[in-house]
Amino acid sequence: GVSEKRGLIVHVHRLKEQDIQRKSSDPGQLCVIHLYGADKPGIVYQVTNLLATNKVNITDLSTRRFGSDKAPIYIMYLEAEVPYDVDTKKLGQELNKLASDLNVEIKYELEEVASL
Repeated sequence: GVSEKRGLIVHVHRLKEQDIQRKSSDPGQLCVIHLYGADKPGIVYQVTNLLATNKVNITDLSTRRFGSDKAPIYIMYLEAEVPYDVDTKKLGQELNKLASDLNVEIKYELEEVASL
């Protein structure tokens, strides 16, 4: 199959009940994050790890790489749900620090989710 042709290894295991986090009925605040900068290993990991540490649920993520091989530009777009008990000012400061550490630009916006 495809995995043999491409040299892919697939590992599947059953999740334990304690590893499953059920989504609450209240999604929290909608968060949109745009990242733009020079491509380097670990960008997606660094951003998603920071969000996961803050209990932020990523609902959509897309990335694009532009430019030449010598000067690649990386763009990432994220939509996420930030729980209401998360300090969003602190989260924004952590994202700004990460942007500085990675030498990229991160734009972080919060929108209240309208309750219907």
